[in-house]
Amino acid sequence: GICVRVGDRRFPLRPGDMVDLTGRTAQGPTAPVIQDPEVRLVRHGELPRALPASFPDLESGLRFSDFVEVHGNIRYVYTEGDWATMDLFMDGGVVELLIPDRAADRHAVDVAKLAGARITVWATVSETRFESRVRLYLPAGGDRKSVV
Repeated sequence: GICVRVGDRRFPLRPGDMVDLTGRTAQGPTAPVIQDPEVRLVRHGELPRALPASFPDLESGLRFSDFVEVHGNIRYVYTEGDWATMDLFMDGGVVELLIPDRAADRHAVDVAKLAGARITVWATVSETRFESRVRLYLPAGGDRKSVV
């Protein structure tokens, strides 16, 4: 995976869609990114299989941009508008879960009710840390739930 900086632009895509992506490569804070993207939908598809990951895997930095499956307990939930942030306590440490825009999510989970729950998550590992913590981006708006 690679970070695509879309700015204020929005594309009518769903998680798992196959796309033709063009843009300019640039250096992000810790890894290359694509700027000024043009996106053409090739076909609708399914998300790839998520790779199991442990906290040490995530903390090592070797999983940046990977689509992973993790397990843990939700201890903190914060929402603002259509955004949601949660702290996931895994064996060995804490990661931040971020659902950036749930406005079009057909399977929106009431994240406030997840506090204290043990969950399995399919998410993409951010290529940068947020306040020295690993951040995972959960897909929203797709046919497959990202939080079980």
